[in-house]
Amino acid sequence: MSSPKGTILVTGGTGKVGLCIAKLCETSSTPYLVASRSASSATASTIHPTVKFDWLDRTTWSNPFITATKSSQITAVYLISPPVFDASAIMNDFIDLARKEYGVKRFVLQSATSVEAGGPVFGGTARYLQELGAGGEVGFGVMRPTWFMENWAEQGSLRETVRAESRAYSASGPGRIPWVSKTDIAACAYEALAAEEAPNGDYVILGPELLSYGECANVLSEVTGKKVVHVNLTVEELAEHHVKSSGIGEDYARVLAAMDIPIKNGSEEKLNDVVLRVTGREPKTFREFALENKSIWL
Repeated sequence: MSSPKGTILVTGGTGKVGLCIAKLCETSSTPYLVASRSASSATASTIHPTVKFDWLDRTTWSNPFITATKSSQITAVYLISPPVFDASAIMNDFIDLARKEYGVKRFVLQSATSVEAGGPVFGGTARYLQELGAGGEVGFGVMRPTWFMENWAEQGSLRETVRAESRAYSASGPGRIPWVSKTDIAACAYEALAAEEAPNGDYVILGPELLSYGECANVLSEVTGKKVVHVNLTVEELAEHHVKSSGIGEDYARVLAAMDIPIKNGSEEKLNDVVLRVTGREPKTFREFALENKSIWL
């Protein structure tokens, strides 16, 4: 299904990928609107058009459409899920509002390599979009990136332990990951949102090489000039580390730590040409990423 030219709504618009999509819209002169829970104080609000939107407050769901109609109707929506386990029920209701009340015909969902259609968290929304697409009711895309390179630089204990201890902790053993940059994810998402025809399928978005945590640590050592080592822990030890280093709850820490088990067992050991095929350029390497961000770890 083709999408008429209009405004792109970016939910989660102040996060890693959302801000990158907003920048791509800006540079390409594509009308867009960033949705944020705190529009007046959001990081994006001073440089991007921003509107108050909260997944958990349904009274805000119409705000983007009311705002956008003053200049250009919203024709495509980028969906980044709310931070709840059953996110699909919430997002599916919003999709119905957007398409039935405001005529939106294209939706692009940010999912993950580990979440199949019909799976947990946002897997139900991927399945719902497939069903709507099969019926010709919407055009859609499902972005399924692997692990973000930016996890090493922009958040949490991984960044801090590399900087303070020259150590990277995981429970992934020698498992290798095709680490991908947020800029490559955003570039694929932008194409899915703005192209004349929707992909009507999944983009499994991977980086150009397979690297374990230990191999990433070696790259950081070479780039920063200080010896960075990978410390492999059990899942229980990693969960305890998350609690102590980040202050998160024990249940959530266990969930995060358990995500390393499939990596250890080889679930992410795959490569493809999706980024090149969709964007026309090769994806960023981990070394390029490290060189761009090396001051963070010094």
